[in-house]
Amino acid sequence: MGVRGSRRADSAHPSPTPSTKGDAKLSTLTPREREVLDFWLQLLNPKAVAKRLGTRPQTVRNQLAAIQHKLGTRSHEELIAKVLGYLAAAPPA
Repeated sequence: MGVRGSRRADSAHPSPTPSTKGDAKLSTLTPREREVLDFWLQLLNPKAVAKRLGTRPQTVRNQLAAIQHKLGTRSHEELIAKVLGYLAAAPPA
């Protein structure tokens, strides 16, 4: 169990109060990381994501590694499962 620790005020990326633990973790992602994650979940290929975003595949891999670190996952499979779990647990919009 984690401690609700550092509530860092980030004026550049304000986010609403998370309603679930998953929302709290997802809210730590930058807008670009969310964009990379969204495209990666659709395409599952860093090369295709890079082409879509106009960047290099290695940049996408680096961003995915940062996302995995923030969400506490060790593999792409675990990342997919965790994000899908967060989305399934989210209250309807």
